[in-house]
Amino acid sequence: MHIPLRLLFVFFILSVTISQAQTHFDFHQMAKLSKKQLDYSGAVKMMNKAIELAPDECDYYVERGHLYLGLEKNKKALEDFKSAMSIDSMDVEPWIGKSLCHIYNEELDSALMIAHISYILAETQYEKARAGSLLGEVFMCKREEPKALEYFSESLRLDTTNNRGYKKAALIAMRQRDFDQAETLLLKALINDSRDLEILINLAFTYNNLEYYRQSLEYCNMALTFDPAEPLARSNRAYAYFQLGETDRALDDINQSIRSDKTNPVAHRYKGEILLAINEETEKACKCFNRAINLGYDQLDESELSVLVATHCPEILED
Repeated sequence: MHIPLRLLFVFFILSVTISQAQTHFDFHQMAKLSKKQLDYSGAVKMMNKAIELAPDECDYYVERGHLYLGLEKNKKALEDFKSAMSIDSMDVEPWIGKSLCHIYNEELDSALMIAHISYILAETQYEKARAGSLLGEVFMCKREEPKALEYFSESLRLDTTNNRGYKKAALIAMRQRDFDQAETLLLKALINDSRDLEILINLAFTYNNLEYYRQSLEYCNMALTFDPAEPLARSNRAYAYFQLGETDRALDDINQSIRSDKTNPVAHRYKGEILLAINEETEKACKCFNRAINLGYDQLDESELSVLVATHCPEILED
């Protein structure tokens, strides 16, 4: 079939027009949508296109840097934050991102120095809140919890939408076994983002410790609707089922959790307790407790686990 050259020219003009309709702003919006759907890789692809079209947009490098952090690609993240700083060295956000890279690389002295710079550069209330929360996070990693809470408190007073601050302050409360305070902080964070897996999982863990097992189940199930294989949600749900007497479900969930992540000390501790209760398989339970200790559970709650070990597995203490 012969197509007139005139018509081919019209098709060409239309295709060019359509392709040009996708501006850097369009790709940026598509990246935001992908991130909202937890598709960080897809979001990075959209940000790549946005940056190609607008290579001088400082914010785009910052946003892609945070996406890379979410994908655990710290080196690429650091490159993006440095690129953003080369465009605008007085912008607080690239400094915050760079400090986070050092936190994730466990370079805490460097992280603290850069966090202080971001705090000095901060001018608006929002920027002060962001930089203050970052300082809280660094001090938390350095196990200086009073200083961490001081900065988190200031940050949350300045910005009630700062979910990262709520989550980190809640972790300190959980570490100190102040689960009432952890619940308060996490519920405030949940108002801001009901799809955040970390919030849902930590609420479930908190309610297990408060012995509100049905509430724990509710938040586990919410987390598992977003990620059916999430091992922490499954281990928390297993413990809630166990405490509610649904031992078959508990054992199924805990086994699935451990298959997905063999390095979670909480899951091994829960499995040991479940085995003791339903089968009286002391030897297998003690192996689970031993794995939990080797993976660091005694650092999470030494007194709680030591009671189980001293009662059922004294030979572990002798080792």
